[in-house]
Amino acid sequence: MALSCMTFALSAQDYKNPMLVEEGRMDASSAIFPFPSRDLALAGDHSVESEYIVPLNEWTSTETEEGITYTTRFKVPYRWSDRVVLLRIEGVTNSYSVKLNDKYVGYSQAGHGRSQFNMTKLAQENYNTLSVTVYKNTAAESIEDSRGHDTQKIGRAFVVSQPKVRIKDLYVEAEYDQGAGLFSLGAVMESHLINPKEFTIYYELLAPSGETVAYGDKVLNTQMYSRDSVYFFTRIPQISAWTHETPVLYTLVVRTQYEGRFKEYVVGKVGFTNFKFDDAGRFFVNDKEVALVPEEADWQGDYESTAAYLRQLKESGVSLILVDSAPQPDEFYQLCDKLGLYVCNQADINTSKSGLGRVRGGNPSNDPQWTDSFVSRAEDMYLTSKNHPSVVAFSLADENSANGIALYEAYLKLKSLEKKRPIYYSSAEGEWNTDGLYMNPDAEVVNGELELVTDRAGEGVVMLRNTSAITTFNVKATYLTQRGAVKYAQMEEEITIQPGESYQCRVSLAEMVPGKKNNSLDITVSDVNPSFDYDASVEVAEPRILIHRKLGFYNSPTLEK
Repeated sequence: MALSCMTFALSAQDYKNPMLVEEGRMDASSAIFPFPSRDLALAGDHSVESEYIVPLNEWTSTETEEGITYTTRFKVPYRWSDRVVLLRIEGVTNSYSVKLNDKYVGYSQAGHGRSQFNMTKLAQENYNTLSVTVYKNTAAESIEDSRGHDTQKIGRAFVVSQPKVRIKDLYVEAEYDQGAGLFSLGAVMESHLINPKEFTIYYELLAPSGETVAYGDKVLNTQMYSRDSVYFFTRIPQISAWTHETPVLYTLVVRTQYEGRFKEYVVGKVGFTNFKFDDAGRFFVNDKEVALVPEEADWQGDYESTAAYLRQLKESGVSLILVDSAPQPDEFYQLCDKLGLYVCNQADINTSKSGLGRVRGGNPSNDPQWTDSFVSRAEDMYLTSKNHPSVVAFSLADENSANGIALYEAYLKLKSLEKKRPIYYSSAEGEWNTDGLYMNPDAEVVNGELELVTDRAGEGVVMLRNTSAITTFNVKATYLTQRGAVKYAQMEEEITIQPGESYQCRVSLAEMVPGKKNNSLDITVSDVNPSFDYDASVEVAEPRILIHRKLGFYNSPTLEK
């Protein structure tokens, strides 16, 4: 278990020591935000204050010789008295240390990603004073060449309360297997108690329609200050795949119970994928090759701007996002999940300004004193983004960061954690510490779709053609014949159309009168899933319309547009 609150402070020069990676900083994990109920978790917005989450938005700053100290206050309510109090902070421009009520909490050298600190022992009921000192002229600047260090700033920060036996992390694997889903969940539970307790861990998986497609529970007997994992596995007979054409997302709800009371609810998104890379690094989805058209991208400052930017990249033909320089806020990957963009994530390492020399005093990538920092940053990048279906590869460092012992060890660490997705380094220059990742900026990504063929509509026959090579469409087709306001016949059927296949729909025209004007056939084809992503704020989700066409009779039995 990571160290908890420290009782000493950094010396004046500790932040200039490359080997001081962190103190008091907890292990990295997926973005876990707790809520007191299922409904609040499903609709949860951690950017606003709630029962267990306090965003820290108002800071005062004081400049010193060492850097800038940011200070704020937050309130610990009485109901947190038997709970863990954590600080989560991200987007810091340099190495920094944390104090609570003027007592040292910890230190992080990797400021750009998300860090977490346990402040339970130092937090007091009612108001607390938190200070974060962002240093200048630090050792870490040697491996952060793409980042401007002329100013010392902090990004987002939250105070989060979890129960003493808490959900520390979730490990999700979701495979799409010929129409079925193979779902595996590992819930990492951490106990901050000295006495053993019996907890029950529940999970529930919701389809985009809001329907529960899988659920289960297991009992966990915790030990003193322990960390244990609870595992679930199930096969779901009918599932929709997550691809760049149809980024279908399911919603995972995990909750814990002790002595009849539910202690916390955590929600995440799940995409069922079937992708692989061959030895040359070519990318295959559902056994069909998909071109990886790359473009560098990063967070644009807010959710709306980033969403518009990523949507524009996809519309321009980009299929692979190369994360620019360092891990991004979790919402960045959530947007890629929703939009159907593949992602190669990148560790917060850039030594491109230090040259390619491997002698002492040369590039930090071959300096043993930087090995722990490189490994820590690579591992953080992996652990915080591992569950996103959009993330299909991981990059060790920014290009032109040379090579050597520190990057070798970072590669080996990631290979020990990840068996499927490639670990890539663009500047390996033929050395062994990179896997293949074939990208083609000039390729065209073909997005298949469902087409309606109406050349035989006058005979009561229309054709649905699946032009995709990778996506199976599960749709509901509705046909309505009428003359003016008079309805003759209405039919409805659910259809599954495999990639590259067609389905012939037969519509009864028995009551139609050839030669009469105002006769029409109305065809609507909608996805069985109301939307790609379940939205808890919508009581009844509207179906996603794929095709809507109205064809009219005129002076012959043949229907025309």
